[in-house]
Amino acid sequence: MKNQEAPATKREGDREEHLPLFAQQIRLLYRFSLVEYLATLLVTFILGAILWDDLTRPTLFAWFVAISLVTIARYIKAEMDKFHPVIKAAGLEGSQ
Repeated sequence: MKNQEAPATKREGDREEHLPLFAQQIRLLYRFSLVEYLATLLVTFILGAILWDDLTRPTLFAWFVAISLVTIARYIKAEMDKFHPVIKAAGLEGSQ
């Protein structure tokens, strides 16, 4: 009879084996995120300036605030991912 590992032990081994790959995927996902967030805000300002006379100001202001809040939330999420346990385990927290 073969000596087989318990399913839970096998899953834990698979998880540990894929940690470096997952950490690299997270690092690559957020590698240029700061540039993306700044570009989003820049385009928002430019489009707001173009549409200033064509839209009602409360609508334009609400749109600008919504886009800005979403962009800030995305930036905060990217910064929080630097402290993800997988990133720390792979030693990649400074490479984002």
